[in-house]
Amino acid sequence: MQLYNTLSAEERAQLIDEAGKDRLTLSFYAYAKIEDPKKFRDELFIAWNALDALGRIYVATEGINAQMSVPADQFEAFRDTLEVYDFMKGIRLNVAVDQDNYSFLKLTIKVRNKIVADGLNDETFDVTNKGIHLKAQEFNNMLEDPNTIVVDFRNHYESEVGHFEGAITPDVENFRESLPIINEQLQDFKEETDNDENFSKKLGSLAEIYVNDAFSCSHRKQASIYSITKFVKKAYAGPLLEKEIKAIDLVIKNKKEPVTCIIGGSKVSTKIGVITNLIQKSNNIIIVGAMANNFIAYNKHNVGKSLVEENSENIIKKILEEAKKNNCRIIIPEDYATSKSFDGEPELKNNQSMLD
Repeated sequence: MQLYNTLSAEERAQLIDEAGKDRLTLSFYAYAKIEDPKKFRDELFIAWNALDALGRIYVATEGINAQMSVPADQFEAFRDTLEVYDFMKGIRLNVAVDQDNYSFLKLTIKVRNKIVADGLNDETFDVTNKGIHLKAQEFNNMLEDPNTIVVDFRNHYESEVGHFEGAITPDVENFRESLPIINEQLQDFKEETDNDENFSKKLGSLAEIYVNDAFSCSHRKQASIYSITKFVKKAYAGPLLEKEIKAIDLVIKNKKEPVTCIIGGSKVSTKIGVITNLIQKSNNIIIVGAMANNFIAYNKHNVGKSLVEENSENIIKKILEEAKKNNCRIIIPEDYATSKSFDGEPELKNNQSMLD
């Protein structure tokens, strides 16, 4: 039984020309515990060779890492060969935007010690203990959470092309070099979010004057915002922060009723101080964005897979009680553009029809 390539690259290219079929270039990977990588490798070669699938694939006891070229008309049949294995059921296949029928001219499946040269000792961690894949909107919602830390593993060249704003971006040549640097930087983030006084003192020693010009972050009790002010000679509000405060004063102190405030974001817990304060000074508060999901769910309406903050019920109950006491109306959306996927066709629904 043939378990290796017998054609040269030139011969394979000629066969692709003669077939006259479009091909898809794709990639995927999966961490899993594979007891017999050699047997697994041979099974894949037999199945994929029959479909005229080509590519460079690494398998190991820790999983599979594949870059491949598959005939477009065999794409579903190829996916079926993956579904045979429990750990690859429903696996995400990353299909290239720009297609090249000659991206791979051989089917090469190699058994390696690891599928990624990360330099880690496998005995120290479980490769199957992994996170979840987030859709674009879910990822964006998490970025709004001040407790979210983003680690961008792209090397320094790729980071210059593009990287996530505010992310940890180690200046390294490859993934292996980044791990110890990221570990050290994450420690700094922990000290920051824990409002560690020793870390605040270290930050304060860098300057004599501290200026906070970030209104959107000023509610955070963190080292570089809160405790640092104890360890500098003078602390000031910047012009943008001053402008925001004056705008709020204009509404609150010189208000002309009725006063309506619109509040968005994703988490209720980080905004409860602001909301309860505004309740005492406003006639109406409109809750929008992902934060509204918490109020919709509290009212026993289905929000599907939309973002909802865990254990927010008591906070919302307190907000509603405070609003009732101060004769402030809390307004949440009553109809929505819904979809079963982020890129799906939206459908307009109201509270009563939000069943799925």
